[in-house]
Amino acid sequence: MPFFDNNDVSIYYEDIGQGKPVILLHELGGNIHSWKYVRQNFSERHRVIMPDFRGAGMSEKPRIPFDLPELVEDVVALVDHLELNRPSFIGSALGAVVSLTIEMQRPDLVGSLVLCSVAHEMSPETKRYADERARLVEVHGMRAASELSASNSFPIGITRPVEQARSEYIGHFLSNDPVGYAMLTDALMAWNAPAAFATVNTRTLCVAGQLDHIWGPKTVKFVADQLPNAQFLVLPQGGHFPHLSSPIEFGEIVHNFLNATA
Repeated sequence: MPFFDNNDVSIYYEDIGQGKPVILLHELGGNIHSWKYVRQNFSERHRVIMPDFRGAGMSEKPRIPFDLPELVEDVVALVDHLELNRPSFIGSALGAVVSLTIEMQRPDLVGSLVLCSVAHEMSPETKRYADERARLVEVHGMRAASELSASNSFPIGITRPVEQARSEYIGHFLSNDPVGYAMLTDALMAWNAPAAFATVNTRTLCVAGQLDHIWGPKTVKFVADQLPNAQFLVLPQGGHFPHLSSPIEFGEIVHNFLNATA
C-alpha cells in the first residue's frame, strides 16, 4: 500500500495502469473508491493516480484544522513525489476545486483539466447548510447526515438504479471519520471565485449533471464561461457525482476529451 508524508501527514494513494498520467481527485465524503466504476476503464489507456485527501479514506486524520491550500499542497507534493510530467486532473466537486486551484497556482504541473460539479463560490445558503451538516456529524456521527446526502446527490432519474446508487453511497459515506469530514467541509467552504480564473489557459472540460440541484448546469456553465479555454458538457441523466451516477457516459466523454488533448 503506497503512502507518503507531506508536512507530517500521511497521504494514501493508488497508482495503476500505464501511459500518460491522470490524477483523480474525489468529492467531499468520498475517497479513492469513488472512482470504482471508471478506474479500470481509465487505467487501460492511462497511468491513473488516486489519492485520498487528508482527513479521508486511508489518509491520516489530523485533529488540527487544515485548509484548502494544504489539500492543494498534498496533491502537488504527490506530483513531485511520483515525478509526474504534466498529468491531467479529473476532479469531482471538492476534487474539482482542488484541481482548479492547482492550475491557478502551478500551471506548469497541469496537462489538462476535467472539472465535475464545480462552483465558482460558496453561496451563503450553501455555507449555512454545509456548516450545519459538518457540526451535526461531529456530534452525532456520519449516519445523522447520510440519508439526506444520498438523496441530494442521487436524485430520481439518474442513469444507474437510484436505490442501488444511494445504498452504495451511504455505505461509503458512513465510513468517513466525522472530524475529518467536518474539516474537509470547512476547507471547501472557504472557496470563492478568484480573479485568477481569467489566467487559466489550460484546456478544460467542465461537466454538469442535468439532475444536479446542488451545483447544476447553470453553476458549472458559469465557471466554464470564466475559463478562456473551457468546454461545457451536460450529462442528461447525471447527478451531483457524474462518475457515480452515470459512469459509462462519463467515462466516454472524458476519454474523448483526453484523446483530443493528447
